Amino acid sequence: MAAIADVYVTVLPETGRIADGIKKALRDADDDVRQAAKRWRRDIDRELGKPEVDVDADTSKAKREVEKLDSDLVGQ
Repeated sequence: MAAIADVYVTVLPETGRIADGIKKALRDADDDVRQAAKRWRRDIDRELGKPEVDVDADTSKAKREVEKLDSDLVGQ
């Protein structure tokens, strides 16, 4: 059979409803993320409470080492 012409047709699906579904899914995910973040913050705050830290460092050894290094470098 002889062909007079070849025809190429582009088929575009109806995407209007798909876009609405995607928007809704993203909004729902956003709400879930916000709720999870609030829950995590409460959990972290509860676990940490009010930590009290006392820092008592003796820096005399480090100071001696810095002074020795300084004198060694100046002597070179």
